[in-house]
Amino acid sequence: MRFAIECIERVGIAQDILSLLGAQGINLDGIELQKLSDKDLVYLRAEQIDPVQEASLIKQIKKIPNVRS
Repeated sequence: MRFAIECIERVGIAQDILSLLGAQGINLDGIELQKLSDKDLVYLRAEQIDPVQEASLIKQIKKIPNVRS
């Protein structure tokens, strides 16, 4: 599974996102950060999870300060 998370960069945002994965027992395969002129992106590659768990994770990620989408 792969996520692209649009955010405003701040110290600790990647750690906040990774903490959610760890709390749900989701294995991370990779992470990449990309700075663009109008936004910052965090790309995550993780093991496949069921749709209910994925929906819950997306909801929780959106609640992290500075996450746009």
